[in-house]
Amino acid sequence: DAIKAIDTHPISNNIAIGSYCGLLKIWDYMSKTEVTMRAFGLGNEITALSFDKIGEYLAVGFYDGTILIVDSITLETVPGGEFSHAKALITQLAFSHDG
Repeated sequence: DAIKAIDTHPISNNIAIGSYCGLLKIWDYMSKTEVTMRAFGLGNEITALSFDKIGEYLAVGFYDGTILIVDSITLETVPGGEFSHAKALITQLAFSHDG
């Protein structure tokens, strides 16, 4: 499926890639290998991605307005890391630079 969202890890050689089919992949761009992936399934189109400033977390925005904060290594949703307050698709995400 086509890439819809992409972000680079602030420290490592990893990039996060999200697609409309709900597939989130972490790739090592130096070795050109897949590090890990998570399938959110059809109907969960990924529209935006953003790593936090140290690369511990990855924010994932969806077409339905949901935002998930996931661990950047396991891609598991962190406790309290689901937000469903938006009524439209998420087009951009960013973490605060001051933490």
